[in-house]
Amino acid sequence: RVRRWRIGLLAEVQFCFEVSGRRCRFGGVGSEIGSAMMSDLSDGISVTGTGIAGAVPDTMVLQTGVEVTAADPGAAFTAAAAALDTVRAAVMSAGVEAADLRTTQVALRPVHDRDGRVNGHEAVLGLAVMVRDMGRSGSIIDQVTRAGGTHARLFGMQLEHSDPTELMSRARERAMADARDRAQELARLAGRSLGRCVAVAEPGASGPRPMMAARAGGGEMAVDPGQLEQSVSVLTRWEFGD
Repeated sequence: RVRRWRIGLLAEVQFCFEVSGRRCRFGGVGSEIGSAMMSDLSDGISVTGTGIAGAVPDTMVLQTGVEVTAADPGAAFTAAAAALDTVRAAVMSAGVEAADLRTTQVALRPVHDRDGRVNGHEAVLGLAVMVRDMGRSGSIIDQVTRAGGTHARLFGMQLEHSDPTELMSRARERAMADARDRAQELARLAGRSLGRCVAVAEPGASGPRPMMAARAGGGEMAVDPGQLEQSVSVLTRWEFGD
């Protein structure tokens, strides 16, 4: 006789074992991948492991630029280009390499009055500035706003880690260790020993997400780097050892 239960821990699990000549199955893994992993396993454990690795961001990508309005479209664009050149020179003098600058936006559009008539043109130029020293992030923002003056614009920023692969590897190691611990516990509860891992699947990993933490900055604008967390889940299948 087959009975089914759902175990509401941190992950859904499924395992089978023999009791007094009868096979009991506990279930189940709530995904197509988990179902496929279980399809050819008559005696064993399938469990999901989760791992999280954290690190303080060490890189800031500042999305900045300039906006200039003038009666003539050519004049607006020329003035915007000159303003962006000033911003570019300021951040490079602060230590940002030319390779860490990237044009992100070039726009020229008419400006209308309340009656819908064109009464000018607006030029918008965007620049992404990668700052590899978080200690200088606030100073770079100040440099941009001072150099661009009334034309300067700040469109946002992203805090990143320079080695996301290392974060992913650490999270993956912890996910596998978590899966092994869960499988060992389930085997013990079933009165069995745990054998080898016979299948592993990684259905997907979330990107690094920011978490709140300490502040970096001096007299200039302070930037709170917080912490990035990388999460990985793995579906694993284990044999019983006896």
